[in-house]
Amino acid sequence: MSITSNPFETLLPRAKPLPAAIHKRVTRAYGELIFHGKRIEDGKLIRILNEAYDEHRNRTGSHIIPFFTKYSEGVLEGMRHDFIPFIDTPDNRKELIINEVTQEIYLFPNVKSDDKEEEQAYLSEYMYHYGKQVGKLYKAWCIVVQNPDFFLPDFIALDQQSNSENEALKGPNIFTKFEDLFYDSRYIEASLNILRKIEPAAVDENNFYIGKLKGVISVWQEELEKAKIIKPIHNAYLLAQFLNKKFPGLNIARSTLYSISGRANQYRMELRGMVLEMKTNLR
Repeated sequence: MSITSNPFETLLPRAKPLPAAIHKRVTRAYGELIFHGKRIEDGKLIRILNEAYDEHRNRTGSHIIPFFTKYSEGVLEGMRHDFIPFIDTPDNRKELIINEVTQEIYLFPNVKSDDKEEEQAYLSEYMYHYGKQVGKLYKAWCIVVQNPDFFLPDFIALDQQSNSENEALKGPNIFTKFEDLFYDSRYIEASLNILRKIEPAAVDENNFYIGKLKGVISVWQEELEKAKIIKPIHNAYLLAQFLNKKFPGLNIARSTLYSISGRANQYRMELRGMVLEMKTNLR
């Protein structure tokens, strides 16, 4: 499918250009599209997620996107993606595309490191891969917008599922703090001890953040989730709030949760081993 023409341009200001279940997902407040474009030197229009751009501008005060050339290369590569499953059927293709357009919208990375060369190298590589994800997301949405009737039943089902989840959140299982994420309260203190035992320690005995790499906290949280010690939480804003409240002095941004530095990732295998050892000992 060619996406040289932008089907999003026909969405507004027409009244009800798409079924409501689809239209509301490709627009934001006041009817703003989730993507905008920035034209590069050769005339190509590079797609950018509005949410990511707004967060970056508010955080840095700058309109300049770091490593935009690498980002552009990634976007153009992602837009060439073919959503072809191993068993190629219309329903399986539809499932791939629905999964793509309903994924969490990642923000631009916010990485700080004492090693500036490493920081720049990581950002460059990250922006390329981040761009690929945005390009794939844009391609998937183009397919949906051009074939709304084919996808409409799935979006109606997603709305129904979302309404059910919202009702469930009103019940007693709503998360209000980080401890609520644990399946078994016996693991809470043992999990915190892991952050005290690594070298250098990430938190002290009172849970104050004393580490050098905030990404270590993110790696720890991810490994606890993979080991099914804590429940998954898909709201990055809420997760950042929980972590910052649990670990005074951390002040982690939600964008950092998805942009773990190479140095922080070096702790992953050690943390994974410590989490699995804890799980074995407490069974």
